[in-house]
Amino acid sequence: MSESTATGTITLLASYGHELVAAGFEVWLTKTSPTEGYLQYRDPVTGCAGSLQRTEWDGWQHLMPLVPSIVYGSAMHLDDPADPFTVEAARECARPTNRNRAVGATLANAKGNVWRSPRAIALHN
Repeated sequence: MSESTATGTITLLASYGHELVAAGFEVWLTKTSPTEGYLQYRDPVTGCAGSLQRTEWDGWQHLMPLVPSIVYGSAMHLDDPADPFTVEAARECARPTNRNRAVGATLANAKGNVWRSPRAIALHN
């Protein structure tokens, strides 16, 4: 990935993050390398959280944090929304419970049990 593409990725995440802030979310952007990063967000009303990251195999995905367990791990991806860069996709993720086809069980959002990188930058409008 070229540097211009990398900058475009970070710019895309920051732009989407500001859209979520305008919709009432608390949002943090973490740059993991010169070419990649991810967003974490939280609905201050419910306390429920989520994140948006890009994976090599599935593209952009919203992940709901879970209380870590041997059976389910620490996050569950949501079934792919038509457009992951919408406020509705974040609202769908930041709910008290969710399920996906692979897990097959309804699981609770970890809410406050979300690790945040010390490099995370809080976004504001």
